Amino acid sequence: MTDVLAKYVSRPTNPQNTPFFDMQYAELVPMAIPLNLSMNQCISHPCFDVLFSHFSINDIVQIYSSILLEKKIAFVSQDPHKSSLCVIACASLMRPFKVTSTIIPVFIDSNTNNFTGSNDNLLNKSFIIGTTNSNIGADLIADVSTGVLSMKIPQQLVIPRSSEIIRKINLVIQNRINDITVPPAEVRSFLGRPGSNPKYDEFFKNVEPFVFPPYYTYYFPQKYIFPTALIDSIREIFASHIAFELNDKIKVCIVKNKNTNIDELNKQMFLKQFNLEESLFIIQFIETGVFTDFYERSQQQMNKKPIPLFRASSYTTYTKYNMVSNATDALSPFANDANDNSIHE
Repeated sequence: MTDVLAKYVSRPTNPQNTPFFDMQYAELVPMAIPLNLSMNQCISHPCFDVLFSHFSINDIVQIYSSILLEKKIAFVSQDPHKSSLCVIACASLMRPFKVTSTIIPVFIDSNTNNFTGSNDNLLNKSFIIGTTNSNIGADLIADVSTGVLSMKIPQQLVIPRSSEIIRKINLVIQNRINDITVPPAEVRSFLGRPGSNPKYDEFFKNVEPFVFPPYYTYYFPQKYIFPTALIDSIREIFASHIAFELNDKIKVCIVKNKNTNIDELNKQMFLKQFNLEESLFIIQFIETGVFTDFYERSQQQMNKKPIPLFRASSYTTYTKYNMVSNATDALSPFANDANDNSIHE
């Protein structure tokens, strides 16, 4: 009764030029509380399909590489919801690396003056933003409407073995392509008259409650809707692609400084482990805060000693190690916290 009275009290008292219509709300909106999911999963599940619906896998790998190199990246769209979801999806894609760039999912045009002026402004720092303004001074502009990347530098560097990660992601997506492709909302009959598509309604009945509410796509159509298992598979591919290799190559290149008696990374020895094409990316990458954080955590993990199960004799070498459940948790500096986020607080 209180809600009904409040509705009528909120209406205008003066006569209006146009009829007053009550807002219609959905009677049932399916919701789920993902108690068993990590923070990164809760962030990535509702937004991954938006990113992959608007950009090719090659372009997503290029964006991923640019984030690792701390470039200035702007997702441009007249629909702030889509551009912001692309920003969030990219940030959640970076695990196990820590994103050091400034992240602004919705950057209002009125804030553009923050990019000009003093030397200590956002223009001099790396960022990942969603905006409606394409003249933002970014190194890489991703147009969400057209799915086209515009780069300040003609040829951007990409991660080592990029063709391998593209092939793996293509494979897992193609295996589920019939289940993730949104059918057309309308189909034409034999006489050419448009009508509702029963496959469209059936598709949304099977959408998982952990992804973005299907009601949104009625008004903002997209190409794919990913199930959570596919999203986790894609995140694992990115997480294990370069991190394992870096971790192994860092281990053999740590030397002790004779003057300070402190372990340091021998960069020359480290670079020699990559071929010429890969080293072009690695040379820039090792100078970033992303790599510095990765190296420090990797070194801390290597310095940890295993815990003996019991007092070992000269004949026993049994030691206790922490168990890991998946590829991401198996990465050296990242096995302790399943909720470890890739975004610096």
